[in-house]
Amino acid sequence: METAIIEAHCGLSTRDLPILKPIVFRIKRVARHAPWKIKPESLGGDAQFGKMMHDLPHLRIKNRRAVEKMKRPCGNAAILPAREEHLPALAELAGVIWRQHYPGIISHAQIGYMLGKMYSLDTLRDEIRSNGILFYRLVAAGHFVGFASLGPTDKPGVLKLHKCYLLPELHGCGLGSALLQHCEAEARRLGARRLILAVNKRNPKAIAAYQHNGFAVIESVVTDFGGGFVMDDFIMAKDLAPASS
Repeated sequence: METAIIEAHCGLSTRDLPILKPIVFRIKRVARHAPWKIKPESLGGDAQFGKMMHDLPHLRIKNRRAVEKMKRPCGNAAILPAREEHLPALAELAGVIWRQHYPGIISHAQIGYMLGKMYSLDTLRDEIRSNGILFYRLVAAGHFVGFASLGPTDKPGVLKLHKCYLLPELHGCGLGSALLQHCEAEARRLGARRLILAVNKRNPKAIAAYQHNGFAVIESVVTDFGGGFVMDDFIMAKDLAPASS
């Protein structure tokens, strides 16, 4: 049973399973306490094991029925406000998503650097307390699977969608669009006439998803992020119809 789950969710084939035998007992032990996700750092082990785990994008063991349940279109999903008590889980989820989605778009070094800067608890708390940024969490089948945030800009009537993320294995089932549309509705409720966002130019899947939801590219920007890294982005925008009364 363990090997079938590993094969299904780690991108490994049966020929790879012998290398996992020495660590199955560790996986089973951790799985008893955290079945939703298993991280390399949570398993420990010798240098060879650590290297192998590092080379895997993210070892995750899930119940297949739970994943299929989460993929059902929006009927069993809820979008809720994310408050400060939810920030540790949100930062953890961001790490899972970024390490799965961004390799090949930006370097592993940049992924780690940006996660450390953008998703430290101090940064997230400051965004809520000082910058007027609102956070939302997407919960499907009882699991925290996505999140978004939006906040003010220096232009009247314009809000920025700072974050909009969903676990990659749930892409394509309508949950991402539901999260985005929720943020649009919130922006209208707050009086915004336009919603803008930044998306990496080498992220065609996200660009296509935003275009599918009515956003268009209005600008190309390169921003120094520090640490020797830049953000090479398109700015996309969508004009919002007034909220219905």
